[in-house]
Amino acid sequence: MLPISKRSRELGTENAFVVLGEVAALQAEGKDVVSFCIGQPDFPTPDHIRLAGIKAITEGLSPARNNMDTPSFATELFASP
Repeated sequence: MLPISKRSRELGTENAFVVLGEVAALQAEGKDVVSFCIGQPDFPTPDHIRLAGIKAITEGLSPARNNMDTPSFATELFASP
């Protein structure tokens, strides 16, 4: 097996996992927390956002990009339901 580089050995804990642990601890204490950690939020995606995503996929706009540079997507995303 190849040795692990010095830089790799010096990597710390991923901050997202630290926050995820803190959220879990607060929830275990019975606190009402809306988590925006990995795989969150923990509520269903609003219909207008789902439909904007479906429209973007249908129109071939799904490759990775800065979606805020796509005015129609940003408008749909931030529109009130």
